[in-house]
Amino acid sequence: MFITRRTYYPALGKTQETSTVLKDWVKQRPAQGVRVGLVTRLFPPSGAEYQTLVIADDLGQLQEDRKKSLANPAVIAFVQKIDGLEPRSHEREPV
Repeated sequence: MFITRRTYYPALGKTQETSTVLKDWVKQRPAQGVRVGLVTRLFPPSGAEYQTLVIADDLGQLQEDRKKSLANPAVIAFVQKIDGLEPRSHEREPV
């Protein structure tokens, strides 16, 4: 099993909007064949923080999902929307 984690830091005053965008996004992904989860830290030391987890059975599946995402208009729209809610770009790390 492979998991990719992305961390999002909402801009000041954008926490609720960021939360809504991420929740809607996570609800849509299973219909596209992607297993995904959303994590929220209750008391993060650096302010509001959200993480999305993409789960794949093997590395090949993770790479295939990434390739499909690059050409998916829904993914492109999500990235543009979430980028406008963050003061800095999100972090991505393998888990």
